[in-house]
Amino acid sequence: MMKNLILILFSAALLVQCGNDKNPAAKAKIIVNPKEPIVLLGAPSGTDRTPPYFMFTVRIDNQTEGTFVIVSMKIEVTGISDSGTPITVESYFDPSEKNETFENYECEYTSFGTWAPGVSQELRVDNANTNCFSGPVMFIAESNPKNSAGNYRYRVKVQPIGYFVDADGVATDRFEKFAYFFTR
Repeated sequence: MMKNLILILFSAALLVQCGNDKNPAAKAKIIVNPKEPIVLLGAPSGTDRTPPYFMFTVRIDNQTEGTFVIVSMKIEVTGISDSGTPITVESYFDPSEKNETFENYECEYTSFGTWAPGVSQELRVDNANTNCFSGPVMFIAESNPKNSAGNYRYRVKVQPIGYFVDADGVATDRFEKFAYFFTR
């Protein structure tokens, strides 16, 4: 049973960057850093993180012929229950989660970035106001499946959600791409 599960997970990992020629995002490359994030079992004092959790960044290398915008991120974390069955937890990340309001200004974010052909960059938030944070986003995946055996090696599907745009910034097609990675 366990060998079959490992074989299935390994096969899925080999399909990480699969796509077809009809998908305009097929040539985009999704890169997770670190390649195998470490699962943390305790929350640092002063935080409200719910263990087990792990942290990672995502880089997209645009090898397509179009420009696209990423507006959110979906992840699916799959672990094994005590009974040996897979358990999947879905999470969504939105750039507006980084919004802040101060006495004299606001920091609002609407996307994780725009990728022109040939651009390789991390998902990030940017704001023209120099008082606001601009830079790469560290994603924190928390409240992941637990089991009594202490198995915290998860299979993670990361799926940036966005759309391709024309020269006028008008949406022309969905950005449909995902990648798998494992934690340790």
